[in-house]
Amino acid sequence: MKASFIIFIILTTILMSACGTGPPTASSDPVDVVQRYLQAKVAGDRDTLAGLICSIQEANLDREALSFSGVKAQINDMVCQYTENSNVVTCSGAIVADYNGENTDFPLVNYTVTQEDGQWKWCGEAP
Repeated sequence: MKASFIIFIILTTILMSACGTGPPTASSDPVDVVQRYLQAKVAGDRDTLAGLICSIQEANLDREALSFSGVKAQINDMVCQYTENSNVVTCSGAIVADYNGENTDFPLVNYTVTQEDGQWKWCGEAP
């Protein structure tokens, strides 16, 4: 009886700890959100992107996730900075995509961030 109870407690603990796992979500740091968004976009990680984009960008989720599908891409020299009292994260560096042996650079730019449900989310390129 004691052994089966202990096994029950152990299995319950394992199952409960597994419930907390899932795709990364937005953050309280706007720079972190933009950097994770860019990394997920290059990796084609749809699940991560879904947790990082704002609600008005949800219709574009598949487009964002497939942006670099079929090519080798990486981010070089990414540095991002949040402008206080704004909704803009400014990034430098570039996404470098290899198209059949030729590299194409996509410079990192300014990105709009917004707070939804107390978390920062990526919401597109800033004008």
